Amino acid sequence: MTTKDKVLEYLKESGAAFISGQQMAKDLDISRAAVWKAIKNLQSGGFNIEAVTNKGYRLVEHIDMPDGKKIKDYIDKLCEKDKKELNIPEILVFKETGSTNDLAKKFYEEDNDKELIIIAGSQTKGKGRRGRKFYSPDKTGLYISFLIHPELDYTKAILLTCMMAVAACRAIEQVTNVNAGIKWVNDIFCNEKKVAGILAEGSSSIEDGRFSYVVIGTGINLFMPYEGFPEEIKNTAGSVLSTSFDNDTRNELYATLIYRFFELYRNPKDLSFVEEYKNRSVLIGNYVKINSYSAAKEKAYAKVIGIDDECRLIVEYDNKKTEALSSGEVSVVKY
Repeated sequence: MTTKDKVLEYLKESGAAFISGQQMAKDLDISRAAVWKAIKNLQSGGFNIEAVTNKGYRLVEHIDMPDGKKIKDYIDKLCEKDKKELNIPEILVFKETGSTNDLAKKFYEEDNDKELIIIAGSQTKGKGRRGRKFYSPDKTGLYISFLIHPELDYTKAILLTCMMAVAACRAIEQVTNVNAGIKWVNDIFCNEKKVAGILAEGSSSIEDGRFSYVVIGTGINLFMPYEGFPEEIKNTAGSVLSTSFDNDTRNELYATLIYRFFELYRNPKDLSFVEEYKNRSVLIGNYVKINSYSAAKEKAYAKVIGIDDECRLIVEYDNKKTEALSSGEVSVVKY
């Protein structure tokens, strides 16, 4: 293999991450000058290699926005393989949007009977729970929202979030072979790092307690952002895969997530996913700090002892009193 071939292969394996010439030279056991010469030869040969001062080089020929047609083709193959007709809604793909959840709600205002799937290459105003931002850089993540009309009492809304969490775990494991767990109620963890979050928003009728609509947004860090995570989340956030970027893998994961969610959603009487949700919990047995109104009045720390059939978190306080939490947030602590 020539030096040029070695450098090309190295860049492909590095995916979306910038790699310094010094690091490349060290790993390939060649000189910096040889790296620079190989890069120039590759660029002259038509390879789109981006060079940024103080960052290094990366191959961008495969970095692209999500491909709606490929996603649909993957879904069709999954349906054909499993002999299922899931009535998948229309999929709209955008290079960039403020928030896929907000965009889905705008589409609801225009046509309140339609189901829809919104996908974006990046988000400038990605949303997390309690008004937080969800970091949504270009090229390395999945940002998707489902506009649906569930025949479900609003008191059971947590089941939709749990359904999406199970679907996301199944999709991640099917496409990447990376094990995924769930931190109640809406976070997905791989290798002890948060790699995905889920935000469900909706409107319900006062008269009958039914939803007018629900938007479920999901963001997944598939690859490590080449600039790294922001300071405020760098110690807790992670990615499913390390550095390699492959747009086809991203398209396949989009398709598999859509398929796995509608596989559950189109069969509302089957609640067997709840048991899987319980089994995937990364909290059971841990002490947690609870951020919820009812617990805050008594004591903010408790031990997680289980999850019930309604996906509520069962905690036990030091006085042995137990409580089933249906909302709020928890964080693992040493106690």
